Amino acid sequence: MSAFERFNDWVRQSLMLKLLAVGILILILLIPTSMVNSLIREREYNSQNVIEEVSSAWSNPQTIAGPVLTVPYKEYYTNEKGEVFNNTKYARFLPDSLNINGQLQTTTRYRSIYKVVVYASELSFSGSFPNPNFEEWKIEEANVLWDEAYLSVTISDMRGIQKSIKLIWRDTIATFSPGVGFNMVSDSKEKNNVEDYNTRSTDSDGGMSARLDLSKRSNTMNFKFDLALNGSRNIYFTPVGKQTQIQLASDWASPSFKGAFLPDNHEVLETGSMPTGRCCTSIAIIRNSL
Repeated sequence: MSAFERFNDWVRQSLMLKLLAVGILILILLIPTSMVNSLIREREYNSQNVIEEVSSAWSNPQTIAGPVLTVPYKEYYTNEKGEVFNNTKYARFLPDSLNINGQLQTTTRYRSIYKVVVYASELSFSGSFPNPNFEEWKIEEANVLWDEAYLSVTISDMRGIQKSIKLIWRDTIATFSPGVGFNMVSDSKEKNNVEDYNTRSTDSDGGMSARLDLSKRSNTMNFKFDLALNGSRNIYFTPVGKQTQIQLASDWASPSFKGAFLPDNHEVLETGSMPTGRCCTSIAIIRNSL
């Protein structure tokens, strides 16, 4: 047997050589796999950047909470010298009923091979507040500043508001302005260890508020306002009412539902009230005992 034949026979029968060959093939195949994984990660990173870029130009995902009725009142204190001072504090009341109805028209924006879904919504808010009761807090009627009350709605991205918002409160009309007034700030003055809180935040990033005069009240005070709001990807609602009902219609064909409360019922239709495409109608009825 020649040397070549002996070498050829050894190659065919060598287990170590076969394992080495398999290992080399695996390493070679890992190269394109690594390249594909790297491309996937790059596309995911670029996709997220595109989503953030488009959302920042259009409007970010929206979270809406409210409305909340705020009524300021005075509390009086007497120091050891017999001097009387007062603080302005704020009582907040939630609605007995809150109804939200609206439509969301979606649009797909493109950047190269990437797409981002944005929406324009037309929302209608209505409901009622009870007459604020300060007796259970042992606050005298004369200390309540009824004419300085205001109604606030928190909106996560105020840039999405498309037009001015009129509030119908009972038989009067008021205009919402930027600022929710929830964060009270001290004027940093101290009077005999009694801090004076007579200012309120006007931070415009958190939402909007409308001034109200509650000098004339009733047992039930109805409200209504419409909100045209742009956003992207998601829209969330905080059910602040004792009973909250939300009904939305959208042309998005494959909606998903998130949060602490899921819709009582929803349906996806081939046709519906939206002007184009498939129509998804979702109805969420949430009862909150507060």
